[in-house]
Amino acid sequence: MSAALVGAAAVLAAGLTAVPAGAAAPEPPGAAPAVLSAAQYTGLVMAADTPAAKARTAAELGLGEREELQVRGVVKNRNGDTRTRYERTARC
Repeated sequence: MSAALVGAAAVLAAGLTAVPAGAAAPEPPGAAPAVLSAAQYTGLVMAADTPAAKARTAAELGLGEREELQVRGVVKNRNGDTRTRYERTARC
């Protein structure tokens, strides 16, 4: 084998991390969803569904006066970040 091929194989092997059979790969610490109780989830949805919270988000998104937001779900990550899914509707 050529030295270049051996060197490339060594670099490739060094870049791969070994995970024991049956072990799960590590999760990103902050990006993974947090485990919430039903009461915690309901509290997050209710907080996002207040008129003030929806008006603030609508203003940030630049929505018009006839457009409304309806909360569809909330995800809280392990690092505390909260993501809210909205459905955007328009009044006629």
